[in-house]
Amino acid sequence: MNALRFSALRKSFRGQELLNGLSGELTPGSITWVRGRNGSGKTTLFRILSGLLRPDSGSVELFGTALHSNAFSASSAQCLRQIGVVLHQSMLLGELTVNESLQVIAPLYENPRSVVELSDRLALTPFRDTRVRECSQGTVRRVAFAQALLGRPKVLILDEILSNLDQDGAEVVRLMIQEERGEGAIVLLSNHEELDRGMYDREIVLQ
Repeated sequence: MNALRFSALRKSFRGQELLNGLSGELTPGSITWVRGRNGSGKTTLFRILSGLLRPDSGSVELFGTALHSNAFSASSAQCLRQIGVVLHQSMLLGELTVNESLQVIAPLYENPRSVVELSDRLALTPFRDTRVRECSQGTVRRVAFAQALLGRPKVLILDEILSNLDQDGAEVVRLMIQEERGEGAIVLLSNHEELDRGMYDREIVLQ
């Protein structure tokens, strides 16, 4: 089954319901823009679809494998390795250098992309020996994006991906997202500002 399916997702925090029975099916080679005001549940949805957060109820299946089953299996682990994630809140370790942040992730994958290639494409090479905590927010964003691409993901989840990027950086990231779609990836993204209609195929609006 070549799809990311989610059904009747519900999630509440502190008595506030963020997701109320959300369902959908996303197919390879597509980009979905998840829209909504701040606090509408975009990051919550991304965390659930990436396997980082369990829904209160509902299900998520990637290529026919349940992501949140109680019995964690080898197939579940394999599915999670096929998901590349950039969340709005950085998950990078500040004490590592930019190069170390990528090199430490690469061995987790059977056929990782070249760290050198990704660093060059995303203009990270000049910062390879700079600690993440000393980098600008835009550079940190590009490092996180490089990490997400390292494993040649079949699903790419990008929360506020263009935040803090200058014009050149944003243009490169947009181009690479389109390349991932061309390679057959399922892409979900959010962005604070309006996106050009040609950058996405469909949208999900959260209230």
